[in-house]
Amino acid sequence: MLFTHATASRIKTFKQCEFRYFLEYMIQYPPMKGDNVYSGKGSAVHEALEGWVNFKLGVEPGGSKPVEEDYEETLRKYYETHRTWTLDQRTPDKKGNPRGFPHPVEKTCESCPWATKDNRCAIANQSTDAVDGCPRPNFQDDLDLIVKTIERTDYPFLALDENGKFVKKILGAEIGFRDELGGVPVHGKIDLVVEDNPDTIEVIDYKTGKSMSYNEAAKDPQVRTYGAVIRKLYPQYKYVMVTLHYLRKIPVTVPLSAKDDELTILSLQRAAKQITENTDPSRVTPSKWGFPCDWCIGHDTCGRIKDSFRVDGRFRLPTISCGFRLESQPCWGSIYPVTGQDVNEDTITEMIYVCKGHTEVAKNGEYTPNPDDSSKTDRPNGSDGKEISSNG
Repeated sequence: MLFTHATASRIKTFKQCEFRYFLEYMIQYPPMKGDNVYSGKGSAVHEALEGWVNFKLGVEPGGSKPVEEDYEETLRKYYETHRTWTLDQRTPDKKGNPRGFPHPVEKTCESCPWATKDNRCAIANQSTDAVDGCPRPNFQDDLDLIVKTIERTDYPFLALDENGKFVKKILGAEIGFRDELGGVPVHGKIDLVVEDNPDTIEVIDYKTGKSMSYNEAAKDPQVRTYGAVIRKLYPQYKYVMVTLHYLRKIPVTVPLSAKDDELTILSLQRAAKQITENTDPSRVTPSKWGFPCDWCIGHDTCGRIKDSFRVDGRFRLPTISCGFRLESQPCWGSIYPVTGQDVNEDTITEMIYVCKGHTEVAKNGEYTPNPDDSSKTDRPNGSDGKEISSNG
């Protein structure tokens, strides 16, 4: 199958269901369900904390990163833009116990501090009559979580001194990386990087959901990849730690040695090889809970899609090649699926791909390459412009 780079989510997806990897990263079939309330609220909290940390670090506003001292305002703007509360479809369980805030929540605008005198909801920035449901419970929950995180005493990595400066040396927030580990391209974004002492660097990843045990975290692809990458980016530090900072629970910290990094690289190489050499991705049989198919496209749908790629009774991966050719710009290696295409059961065999050398051409065309996949290499990667078959 097509392999462009490794991320923790891509590796986990492949291990969970090989055909789901094919759907998401090779033909970019749209999922049956989009964002959910958990991912939406998590993103809102991340952005508010990022803006506040960047302000405290003195980052100049106006760039791609949020910079805002008022984390409440950052959170409010996120809710206004993304309408996060509308993602909440949680209902009470069978015993009647609440599993969150069911949506829509009954509005009590008359007594709500976020309802203005001219009958507008300040969170949604709309007329109270036009707001679908009530955003306040989810918004207040996220705001309380941000305050708790900043003022946390049992793990005070964001503690401030009397001058309003961080007590610990924070090296950066939301540090994106595009690197290679053992020849495997790896991409990702790290929430926070902190110097614990002159010998020790710590990666902190905010988590708003379910927690892992230490043993689970020590084997997690994200934890291990972050540790290997940060050691490469900051070689002056002798010790590396990765902390999954569960904002609602106890953080889990995993120390990683250079030997651990070697094992991580071997694991990444093995995963890349398994994905690249996989020519007949298997489908997971739905469990009694319906997972993972209820968050993918449904077992029946993916069965029909797999059948559409059968030739003489055998599954055949599509042959992919760069869809943009110019004599003045030869094709480079590393083919990527172009985003923005109308992917459905009728068009999946007509996918358009692009090589790194032609990403600019694609940007000026009908489609726009995925910005996460559009970086250029320094020189051609040995491609002569011929078709590249994912069958090898």
